[in-house]
Amino acid sequence: MNSIRSILSSLKKADNDFNLINEKDKVVLYLDGTKASLALAKALEVYPYYSKKKFKVVLTAIDYGFNKESVNTLQSVFNNISIIDGTDVVMMMNAKGKDGSTSAFLKLERKLLAMFARENRAKKIALAATHEDSLEHLYKSVVTEGKINALRPKSKVFGSNVSFIRPFIHCYDSNIDRFVNELEVELPSINNPWVKGRSEDFVKLTELIYENRKDAKDNIRKALSDDKPILYAESIEWNINGVIIKKDPLSTVEYVRYNLFKNKDIIGYISYLMIDHHLSKIEFSKLDDDILLPCLDKIIDELLEITGKVTIFFSRPRNTLVSHLGLKKLNIRGKTKFAAKLSK
Repeated sequence: MNSIRSILSSLKKADNDFNLINEKDKVVLYLDGTKASLALAKALEVYPYYSKKKFKVVLTAIDYGFNKESVNTLQSVFNNISIIDGTDVVMMMNAKGKDGSTSAFLKLERKLLAMFARENRAKKIALAATHEDSLEHLYKSVVTEGKINALRPKSKVFGSNVSFIRPFIHCYDSNIDRFVNELEVELPSINNPWVKGRSEDFVKLTELIYENRKDAKDNIRKALSDDKPILYAESIEWNINGVIIKKDPLSTVEYVRYNLFKNKDIIGYISYLMIDHHLSKIEFSKLDDDILLPCLDKIIDELLEITGKVTIFFSRPRNTLVSHLGLKKLNIRGKTKFAAKLSK
């Protein structure tokens, strides 16, 4: 089938571009009931032969109750699929009422998947996001948030060694539709109250662009690839007493990681997670004070340039850090943390 060749070619390009799948990897593949996830499962069955890499795929789906028919269909297609109970997520979302948003649902879903990955000793979770998914994410971030932000091909789960990967980031919806139609598998519709399909205005806009410019698809794909780092993270590099601080290119708006280098060797990292615009959790690897403190000062200065004022907190700071930053025990969302309120 020509359609599977096209899909495998797109998958391999993304793998080569972003180093998504490595030899002996164990990858959890999340089947969310969409055509793209079904196509990715079928593609990863043959990708070891196509890529000459040996890796293991663990299939999983989440049973939320409202998608029971979809889960049953997936079980009939894949004998070795594991089903995660998602009823707790539904209960938490129902408790939120009107505050239950798409982003809140997806965060809970990602936590479930990360827990499943750790239980199965897998370090990667494959999501079936396509080129159009990435483009729509960019479109929504610009229109609704005033930010330039695209789906990243690879993103780290905060505080763990698990990463989400998106092997279909170069694959078009049209290629997937053709492939799934050839499989002759009927996928039932899923009425997820928190996650909707493509927005109508986005579909109309892309149809208009593609209709008027034949090279639009390729040009947009190039713009969304990581040779345009503004979509993922601005390039930052500092030299602090001979230690080079580089912002990780896969940092996000919420989670920012700085890698520390000495004589071109990585010696550790410092990261922060934005809980909200003025609250940030800071973590770092094992570093001596003469390296940690001046590098941390520089990163906090950069954080203040962005926020103007921020409360930073740590889980278990060493004594030198407490005195250096003037940390005090503060109540942070119901828990006592060592924290400091800072401003420019």
